[in-house]
Amino acid sequence: MADNRNYRIAQRNSAADIVEQDKAAKKDGARIQTPFIGPQTQQEAQKSANVKSPSLDDLINPTALNTNAKKPTTLVVDKATGRATSTEPGESVEEPVQQINNKDSDTDVNITGGFDSNQTSIPPEFLEKIVPKENPFKGFATMTYAVSLYMMGSKEYASMISTGVKTVKDLTLILQSGGISASPEGNHGARRSKFFDLDFYIDNIELKGLVSGTSVGSPHNQFQMNFTITEPNGLSFLERLHAMVQEYNVSNGVSEDRINYAAQNYLMVVRFYGYDKIGKQITGRDIGVNESLSDLSSISEKFIPFQFTGIQFALENDVVKYKCDAVCPQTQVPFGVANSTIPFNAELFGQSVSAVLTGKLSTDNQNISLVDALNSEQQRLVKTKKVEVAHKYVIEFEKGSGIGKADVITTGEFTDKDNVPMMVKNQQSLLSNKGFYDKNKKLFSFTAGQSIVQAIDMIIRTSTFISNQQDIEIDEVTGKVSKKEKSPAVLQWFKIRTQVVPLEYDNKRNDYAYEIKYIISRYQINNIRSPYFGPSYFRGTHKEYNYWFTGENTEVMDFRQEYNYLYYQTFGADIGIPKLQNNARELTKQVYQNSSSESTQGSKNRRNEGSANAASLLYSPSDQANASLQIVGDPDWMAQSEIFYSPDAVGVGLGPFMHDGSINYDASEVLFSVNYNTNVDYDLKTGIADVGNKNYGRNLGSGESGLSRMSLVYRANTITTNLSDGKFTQLLEGTLMQFPTKEQVSKEKVEKDKILNNLDNKNLLITEDGDTDELGADNRNYRIAQRNSAARRDLPTLRRSR
Repeated sequence: MADNRNYRIAQRNSAADIVEQDKAAKKDGARIQTPFIGPQTQQEAQKSANVKSPSLDDLINPTALNTNAKKPTTLVVDKATGRATSTEPGESVEEPVQQINNKDSDTDVNITGGFDSNQTSIPPEFLEKIVPKENPFKGFATMTYAVSLYMMGSKEYASMISTGVKTVKDLTLILQSGGISASPEGNHGARRSKFFDLDFYIDNIELKGLVSGTSVGSPHNQFQMNFTITEPNGLSFLERLHAMVQEYNVSNGVSEDRINYAAQNYLMVVRFYGYDKIGKQITGRDIGVNESLSDLSSISEKFIPFQFTGIQFALENDVVKYKCDAVCPQTQVPFGVANSTIPFNAELFGQSVSAVLTGKLSTDNQNISLVDALNSEQQRLVKTKKVEVAHKYVIEFEKGSGIGKADVITTGEFTDKDNVPMMVKNQQSLLSNKGFYDKNKKLFSFTAGQSIVQAIDMIIRTSTFISNQQDIEIDEVTGKVSKKEKSPAVLQWFKIRTQVVPLEYDNKRNDYAYEIKYIISRYQINNIRSPYFGPSYFRGTHKEYNYWFTGENTEVMDFRQEYNYLYYQTFGADIGIPKLQNNARELTKQVYQNSSSESTQGSKNRRNEGSANAASLLYSPSDQANASLQIVGDPDWMAQSEIFYSPDAVGVGLGPFMHDGSINYDASEVLFSVNYNTNVDYDLKTGIADVGNKNYGRNLGSGESGLSRMSLVYRANTITTNLSDGKFTQLLEGTLMQFPTKEQVSKEKVEKDKILNNLDNKNLLITEDGDTDELGADNRNYRIAQRNSAARRDLPTLRRSR
């Protein structure tokens, strides 16, 4: 009877499980305008473009920034107490920094550059103020760029990715802006291909970076590009390209009739140059650039490996133009359909994330991990002669992150036999049908065709790495909701970084076999605004733009804001919903739904609802307010992390910027702000329209006189770089962030604590099954969950009585 009651209740609840909440956001077109002409002299250019590392004083007492939070609290760690404190004297953050003593396996990647995992689970980079970095060209009178294309062999590609050294020495040069020099010295050490003895030209370059979350609906980045190659006289580009690739591969032992130029790796290098007002060139050395450059006269260089995905050609005005589409192999190979799906049905189990994904930290030899299964399948394909060379799959964890050590086991007083594996002690037990349920392991089922990234995402979201950061804890077996003793002051999600290295050319694939590595690291979330997690703290923006009526606009060319009032956030019955505070006029609609749009697979009784709710907000393709900002080109927005630098390369860490000055898209959400004033009428006494004086009193940063009346903060989702006709522009598309003020955070915390403190009383009233109608609809859901769990507990007794 209890089984039937549970079944009927489950049937009634399942109708609310499937709800569409997402709507694709519209994208406005971009408008190209003339770039700015900045100041004046080489000395001024050096002063403006040089970026020094912030000192401790800069971090503790930074220049006041305009944000949409009145006084955003910046966290620093007191090493003596291990607690997080604000930057304002006499203030402290009530939530202590979570202390976890753990150490991942020795094979984990040391992304944090020596960070000691025994001290704290929150990296120090996540607790430091972000100081906005100016456009390196802001102090230059003018600038230009040059583009070169090279062919890379497998050895050159592997060496470049592993070392992170920017050099083109001995690479094969295909084409170059302004033509190819007759000597290697004029080509930065590269050799001109004999098959490209005539000059070709490249223009209309578009580089698009899709940042993890909204743009891709997953915790990884994606990069793609397109460009136009012009051949002045003839229709020979594809033939020349094929001949060059064929000669190279034949010399390396590849069968002549199996060569595929579309599988070859290529390299685009964009070099930027700057000049002062008298036309004197300013080099990277003049402004203190210390990264390795292939051209010492350049200011900045961007190395972009790519593979062709499509080429179209057409005759236009007596010239042939080839419109080329390409992708970055570092993100295409691991996430493309061909190599990123699980090709079989599989059941994996383990106690920790690492045990399920890699087999490490397993307590016995009966565990088969995801990596084991993928590599075994590749070896089977070689053995059955389906392919010649096997792919090699690797999964690693950031050292000190604790992600690999996080548990995925069922929590609760009773064993959930549906989600734990059936084990045998030895071969004799197998023959005699004697086995046992291993409650110390979790069972995961995957179907053929499921994405590897989806599997990794699901397993980590099921783990204690996420649930330990929630404000509440849900017992998976009983469904009981209880308040957590402590939760971290900083919300850390996870990022799946990738690195691919070509192994050998496979004549049956007509493509290279790769070592495909997934590196899982911590990723800071600025403000999730989920009722399951505490408020995050504003650290600052990566880039800041002064715009309308500020008198300081040198970069913004076009600004568009779009509001979508059909957007809403969901909440369930696990916790009462506090009134989420924000310092903007926009309030987000909230809708009750039994389950979030993201899957809660791998758990029962809403155990994973908190992580699913967070994922639905992070991966949503739309939001309430989105903006597009077209700016004069800034090389810092052109990604190098993951495209060129491997995750464990020197200078790649969890800080906001990388050692070459580019933004680090793999450490945290990237923020930019737009500041503007409103127009005012003329003063009848002075005859002056004093825009600043009339607006400064409304500065949202502090409530005192400041730089602007309004400052809006956005999370960057898509960055599109355009290099065309000598102009360098970029389009930033982002989501409006709503940070609460310090007073609002305190108010929200008091209200939320009251709700959390009532959880124990609520559970007590429910278990007594008394008259609880006055507690509302939420508690009726709790009563149903409690009745279900009570019925399950009675099942063993009923069976024994029969």
